[in-house]
Amino acid sequence: MTLNRNRVKRLLYLWMSEILNRIGLLTFPERPTAIICSNDITAFAVLQVANQMGIKVPEDLSVTGFDDIPEADMSMVPLTTVRQPVEEMTLIAVQTLLSYLQTGEVVKYESMCTNHLVIRRSVAPVN
Repeated sequence: MTLNRNRVKRLLYLWMSEILNRIGLLTFPERPTAIICSNDITAFAVLQVANQMGIKVPEDLSVTGFDDIPEADMSMVPLTTVRQPVEEMTLIAVQTLLSYLQTGEVVKYESMCTNHLVIRRSVAPVN
């Protein structure tokens, strides 16, 4: 069985939209002016729900994601997000795994990777 990544992303997106609709985060009398999402897929769901409710992004609501997946630049409102150094993180993970396979020892490894803020159009300036 092969994993269809696009289908998984779509299902996560639909799931997050449903959660947002059910909890009514954007229907509070004093709704938030910004939502910071833990990933871009969740941010897409926020953008979709806001659009359905007539909430303008970024005029009425700022939205940010995390990951900078390729779709972030192509969404209905290009998404401000945080880009992770995926290649660097992958290299560290592979090196750690290979070390374990060669030695049989689990080695605690700490590394700092630099993330980058990618500013697009989903965030309004702070007043």
